[in-house]
Amino acid sequence: MLAKQINTITPYPCRMYFDKRIALTFVLLLFFNQLLFIQGPAAFAAEAVSDPVAKLRLLREDLEKELQKAEQEKSSLNNHLAKCNQFLSSLNSGKDQAAISVTKEAIEKDRAAIAKIEERIKELKHRLKLTEQAKQYLTGGQQKGIGLSCQEIKGDVHIVRGGQKIRLHDGMYPVPGDTIVTAKDSHVMLMTLDGSIIYLKGNSSFELIEDNFDNSVSKMLKGKAGIFIAHTKQMLNRRYQVRTPNCAVAVRGTKFDIEVDDNGLTHIDVQEGTVEVTKTVILEKGQAWTE
Repeated sequence: MLAKQINTITPYPCRMYFDKRIALTFVLLLFFNQLLFIQGPAAFAAEAVSDPVAKLRLLREDLEKELQKAEQEKSSLNNHLAKCNQFLSSLNSGKDQAAISVTKEAIEKDRAAIAKIEERIKELKHRLKLTEQAKQYLTGGQQKGIGLSCQEIKGDVHIVRGGQKIRLHDGMYPVPGDTIVTAKDSHVMLMTLDGSIIYLKGNSSFELIEDNFDNSVSKMLKGKAGIFIAHTKQMLNRRYQVRTPNCAVAVRGTKFDIEVDDNGLTHIDVQEGTVEVTKTVILEKGQAWTE
């Protein structure tokens, strides 16, 4: 409208000049407005997500959604299983052998899927429980980490904390500074906040050095552990390192075994993914290393 008014009062040679100047101003205003619109919320979001408590809240929301989805899937599978069983009972064993065979196969598949989803639900509930404990650590100012959840404890397993030996039991959460020790014929399965698993076998000692949203650093003092590193949306950039008395292992989304034997030698066996040993040796699936 403004350009039209200018056109009525200005000679033709000037009109193009004013039109271009107005167009340029309009484009610049749009650009800066878009820039502010993009940077403002993004900067706020980045600032919010950099806060561990905010990250924890986002992670908990994601876990709750995953749990709800898993429980819905389980309900759907149970309904299908019930219908299959009902249909099976209506078949004539003398005439419907083919239908009976197919229905039984469907029932077995449903049962296997239900068992798998139940394990997933159990894992999500453990992680949700751990978020509550992590929140206390982060907001209470008494602990320096987000802790581990103990899923399985068998035999004599204890924690060395501040020079004291404490028997590990359900409801305890190892935190940075703790050393987890297993006796012969004992084991414990530990889960981190992002769903990664450390399966510590008998006659082993495992020290948790650092555990937060950015880094997980631990040390295998002796014995053997199976380690599986998971990735979640809120903790994709988390760095993992497992140390031993004679090397450091950088983990890149991996499943592997690590052992420190009685002679102090480190053995690493990679099942999935890649690990980097002391930043010089890179192992991939199917490869092993000893030093």
